Amino acid sequence: MAIKEEGYNIVLETLDPCRVGGVEDKLSGIHNPVTKVGGRVCIPGASLKGAYRTKIEEFLIDTNTRTNNHDKASKPCIPSTKLSSNEEKLIGKYRDRRGACHYPCDLEEGHRRGKCGNERHPICPACYLLGAAGLNGFVRTVPFLFADTSTSQLYSAAMDRATNTVKEGANRPYEVIPSHTRFEGEMVILIEDTILGWRLGEPRTAADKTLGDAWLNGKKLDPDKLIKEYVKDRLESIQWIGGYKSKGCGRVKIKVEGPI
Repeated sequence: MAIKEEGYNIVLETLDPCRVGGVEDKLSGIHNPVTKVGGRVCIPGASLKGAYRTKIEEFLIDTNTRTNNHDKASKPCIPSTKLSSNEEKLIGKYRDRRGACHYPCDLEEGHRRGKCGNERHPICPACYLLGAAGLNGFVRTVPFLFADTSTSQLYSAAMDRATNTVKEGANRPYEVIPSHTRFEGEMVILIEDTILGWRLGEPRTAADKTLGDAWLNGKKLDPDKLIKEYVKDRLESIQWIGGYKSKGCGRVKIKVEGPI
C-alpha cells in the first residue's frame, strides 16, 4: 500500500451556548449569525485548527521550558508574515523565528537577494503536523464539525453610561448554538507514504534548500505515542472555542475516538 492513513472521529459537545460567527445575511435580520454550510450548523475546520494549533504550541513551550531545551528547531513558529510588537517579544525565548515555516528557503544566490538571506530554516513541530507554506503536514484533514440542531436568537444592548439605560437603537440580535449540542467530524492522519518516503514520527527527506524536520534529527518517534501526545491529548485539552466568551459562550468538551 503506497499510502496509509488513519481516521479519527472528533466529537465536540458544547457545555455553554456557543457562537462561531458566519457571514451576515441581510434577509434574516440577524447581525451576528452562526456559521452554517448547506443549512447545517457547523464549527469550521479553520476554527478547530486554530484552537488545536494553539494547544500544540502551548505543549511545546511548556515541554521545552520544563526540560530546559533551547533547541530552536523544537520551538513553534508564529504562523504570520507580520508580527505585532507583543509577538516580537516572544521570539527567541519561546518561539523559533519571525515569520511562518516555509519550504523551500529562498536563499541569496549571486546578486539575487533571497527572502531568507543566507539562513536555512527548519519546519517546527506544529507545522510538521499541520503543514507549512509549500509543504503538507501529516494531519491531512482538520474537519468541519457538523450538528443537526436549531439555533437560538439573543439580543445584545449597549448602555448609556450617563443614564444607565439602554441606548436607543443599540439592541442587536445574534445567534447562539444551544448548550449540550453534539458536533462530529472525521480527522485524517497520514501514517506513511511510500512514494514520498514519509513516515509519521520520522524526519522527511527534502530535495530543496531547508533544514527540514530538524526537531526529529536522530529520532524516530513511535507513531501511536506521537498521535496520543500531539493529536488526541491536545485536541481534548481544548476547553473554549468561538467568540462572545465574556457573554458566557464558548465552553466545550472534545473527545477523539479511533482509529476508525
